[in-house]
Amino acid sequence: MRAVEFATIAAIVMVSIAPSAYSQALGFMDYSPIAYYTTEDNRIADEAGLDALDNYADMTVRKWSNPATGASGTITPLETYSNEAGHTCRKARAIDRTTSPPLQGQFTFHLCKDPEKGWQFVKKK
Repeated sequence: MRAVEFATIAAIVMVSIAPSAYSQALGFMDYSPIAYYTTEDNRIADEAGLDALDNYADMTVRKWSNPATGASGTITPLETYSNEAGHTCRKARAIDRTTSPPLQGQFTFHLCKDPEKGWQFVKKK
């Protein structure tokens, strides 16, 4: 199983929302591109995300698309740094799009590569 599922970034974002706003925040998922992704869209996005994190220099855009559904997006590593444990970390931006309905979402997040667990989402302090 992959350590990072890029199509679930919105769910990670919701975890950081204050509990009182949590129920209100759930509504945005209905209007985000990933709510309309197929299993294949998710697979393609995940592969692109891992490729970008492992192989792309900062500020280099990794594009992906699924011609069968029209879903597409980009993953851009923005910054590379080390955490307190000495693990490689990346700040990255994902832009996700669907054509039916026409939607676009953008998320910025931090991940660190654990030697045993792979890329893991982290909260940047």
